[in-house]
Amino acid sequence: MSEKLKDKIAIVTGSSVGIGKAIALTYAKEGAIVVTNSRKLERAEATANEVRAIGSQARAIEADLTKSTDIDYLIDTTIESFGRIDILVNNAGIAMISPTEDLSEKDWDRAIDLDLKATFLCSQKAAKRAMIPQKSGVIINLSSILAKVALPMRAAYCASKAGVMALTQVMGCEWAKYGIRVVAIGPGYILTELVQQSIDKGTFAAETLIDRTPMKRFGKLEEIANLAVFLASDDAGYINGEIIYVDGGMTATGGW
Repeated sequence: MSEKLKDKIAIVTGSSVGIGKAIALTYAKEGAIVVTNSRKLERAEATANEVRAIGSQARAIEADLTKSTDIDYLIDTTIESFGRIDILVNNAGIAMISPTEDLSEKDWDRAIDLDLKATFLCSQKAAKRAMIPQKSGVIINLSSILAKVALPMRAAYCASKAGVMALTQVMGCEWAKYGIRVVAIGPGYILTELVQQSIDKGTFAAETLIDRTPMKRFGKLEEIANLAVFLASDDAGYINGEIIYVDGGMTATGGW
């Protein structure tokens, strides 16, 4: 087991599947104590069990991050269990696909509440209750290439992820004086379970996305997780307020 994140207390939201799960397991391999999260306890516990199988400690916490009281529970339970929070990964999110003229207010609110508001509240509460008092911490926000380039029928998602980018910059500047770094990862098309399901359903064509990507392939989960390790480690000690795109060059081309 590596020592990059040895004994660091890391919360990874939305860590039952996809990128969040990959980050949680990779953090465990690097020696972190991992708090897993999902809206359903059994799903968070499943990832926690995989963390334990790697040889690290884990705590599974059920929390619906669209509810402020659940965020309080997530943050406070982590502090009560481990005494501190060293790393917060704001990964939980949802994508709404709809023509903008038909996008309902309810669906707009769901996307903004989980993708943007929850990122703000988790960061605020973790900073105020743990990271500012301990004078250290790293917050990693999951944004998207769609913070930079538009995609039709993703109005709420694009808006929320652009908001995450701006929030990252503000918090990074504001909290640097407390020894806290805030950074963001902007994934392109990573071959998660959700992306594979969308391809299978015909929501978008894999060939089209690959053709638009200079590297001519999808990203791998480990390519996001390994970056999340680097950004949380002392190796990235002078990186703050930045968003790093992991997209095979797609945004460099203008995206579309």
